[in-house]
Amino acid sequence: MTMEAASGELIGALWWSVVGGLTSLEVLAAGFLVGWLVRSAGQAVLGGVAIAVVLFGISQAFTDLPEGAEIVWLALPLTLIAPVAWALAGFFLHRWVRGQAATDPANVGLRLLEAAMGGAVGGVLGGAVGIGAGIVFVELFQVSSFEGAAGFLVFLGFGLPGVVLGFLAGAIVGWRRRRTRPSAAPAAD
Repeated sequence: MTMEAASGELIGALWWSVVGGLTSLEVLAAGFLVGWLVRSAGQAVLGGVAIAVVLFGISQAFTDLPEGAEIVWLALPLTLIAPVAWALAGFFLHRWVRGQAATDPANVGLRLLEAAMGGAVGGVLGGAVGIGAGIVFVELFQVSSFEGAAGFLVFLGFGLPGVVLGFLAGAIVGWRRRRTRPSAAPAAD
């Protein structure tokens, strides 16, 4: 292989590792959540770096490199791009939402955004609770595992309804969170 071909392959691999990080659901969710919760852009950057370090550690602990493969240590800083970008996106979106809420608390767009975010969080939590309940049900009632019956029951009978119910509950809570409340009339003396 010539030097040009090797460098072209390396550049392509680096490009797709950055794009893959930006499109990775776990990087997006972790980075966005960290960015939403921090109080400054600097903290968002540090949170993104922490996510990159944790994900790299997990990948090294649980995956084996193919025979003859090496880690390109000089390219490792590129793995910071995706989590830092998502953490900053979460931080700036949260800052924008707070600013919009201060000027117009009844903004329908903000209510829809909070309903969507509540639905996403509720769906994940509902799915986790549903799967947990399904596992307990399978163990208590000794459901047969023949041809995957227990697994189907856990995921389709408990997990899927948990996701749907959690999504609906989270969306309702998110929608109602920003509703306008009538102001109390001033007390007459």
